[in-house]
Amino acid sequence: MSKRTAKKKPKDLSSILSEYRRAHDHSHDHSSHGHKHHRGNTCEKECSHEHHHHHEQKEKKRPKLSPDDKYTLLPPPSDLSHFSPFNIFPYCMSLNLNNQYLTLDINEWKKRYYSIKMDIQDEEEKKQLIRKYCEGLCFVLLYYYVGLPSWSWYYPYHYAPPVSDLAQFSSQELSQPVRFKMDLPLKPLQQLLSILPPSAAVLLPQPYQALTTQEPSPIKFLFSLERNHTVIDDTERTSKWESIVRIPFVDPWYIRNATDNVQLSDRELARNATGEVFLFWFDPSYTKDIYKSTLPGLLDDIHDCHTNSILLQADQLPTHLQGNPDSLIIITLNKQKHQK
Repeated sequence: MSKRTAKKKPKDLSSILSEYRRAHDHSHDHSSHGHKHHRGNTCEKECSHEHHHHHEQKEKKRPKLSPDDKYTLLPPPSDLSHFSPFNIFPYCMSLNLNNQYLTLDINEWKKRYYSIKMDIQDEEEKKQLIRKYCEGLCFVLLYYYVGLPSWSWYYPYHYAPPVSDLAQFSSQELSQPVRFKMDLPLKPLQQLLSILPPSAAVLLPQPYQALTTQEPSPIKFLFSLERNHTVIDDTERTSKWESIVRIPFVDPWYIRNATDNVQLSDRELARNATGEVFLFWFDPSYTKDIYKSTLPGLLDDIHDCHTNSILLQADQLPTHLQGNPDSLIIITLNKQKHQK
């Protein structure tokens, strides 16, 4: 009976640094110290481990770095098989030649960040990324302070630009107005189609299931991933939920186009319709003795409730709930320099 081999986890940053320290730090004979090294401690001298002596000694501080210090970019480890394909740190570690101090080469890090994470190679693509990120900032501010500016806009990248590049984004690019088209919201079943993986297609009506799993389908490419394709980037996360899930973005245009001529049953059409919209607000002058629970046994009845409500008619709905294909929101960005 063959033994099951444990799946090796991608190395984290501390593992990378340890490997580099072992390989590149100032070489000297550790045995000459006459003691064992304690795992997980950091060097304060020339080697990559702090030494615990039998007799207490004063710890020496790291030497101060100087702008005149010289650095050399270290080659990546010869064996990269244990590293995630999205891990950029093995390629951008630098050694301070004056003090044998391991650090990060920020320029090389940026270069690898763009090329490995986003496959961005030239300056024009970087500008487009930063431009879209600025649009995203506008989208979020409008959403919280004014109302939803668009039903179809989305940020088309899995990563944000480095903040240093964002700060250097020129005033000329910022002077171009940001345009949001309101468009129309997706219907309930279209929303489900855009977020469910093929393994959960059974929750969709039969005609929609075929769009995710069968040929020919104009949107099957959105749900097709190679069996061994790595889609989760967890190289910079501290918790699992912070990992980046690198799956294709679903443009609402594809969903609408694919479902326009799909025939649904009467029951499915009812599921796909927008329900009634109620407006609720706190009203101390209004008291309802009891709101009966819709899930008896799970949720209790609500007593002495001061929440008032009305049913909104179509013409009373906020603009972002009505949807308007012709609505266009234009915002001008101004980059101002603050003087002391």
